[in-house]
Amino acid sequence: MRGTTETKLHEAPCGHSGYFPGSDRRRARGGVEGVDMASMKPPPARSIAIKNLLAIIAFIIALGIAAANAEGYSARPVPLIICDVFGHRHCADALEVSWCESRFATDARNGQYRGIFQMGSWERRTFGHGSSAYEQARAAERYFIRTGRDWSPWECRP
Repeated sequence: MRGTTETKLHEAPCGHSGYFPGSDRRRARGGVEGVDMASMKPPPARSIAIKNLLAIIAFIIALGIAAANAEGYSARPVPLIICDVFGHRHCADALEVSWCESRFATDARNGQYRGIFQMGSWERRTFGHGSSAYEQARAAERYFIRTGRDWSPWECRP
């Protein structure tokens, strides 16, 4: 058995002393036994710079997506917007319903029914509505979810 010397590694922010009695191996709290933490090198500056750059790019993309959502995806085709909102699992069915109901026309009208999913006045008040395809698709998705992911409320069904 090795001696009972104590090796000070660090002063932990949680107040732990960093002493590990009975061991001459250096270990950090939560570290792997037998790994000399002092010999581990920090990542190169280039690696850190690349990670920071990627974080900035991700942030810019997120801002762009938020702006596109706020503008209602005005530059994107309606079918792509519908698929973005409904996701890949329900995309084909949502496209089929919307095409049948309105031919993807955001200004489609039939009596009280409006938009790409031809939602009635009660449905528009309850689930929302707007002039953009994005707003109309989000409202239809909320209605679709509320009905248990069922297309039965629509006249056109997949």
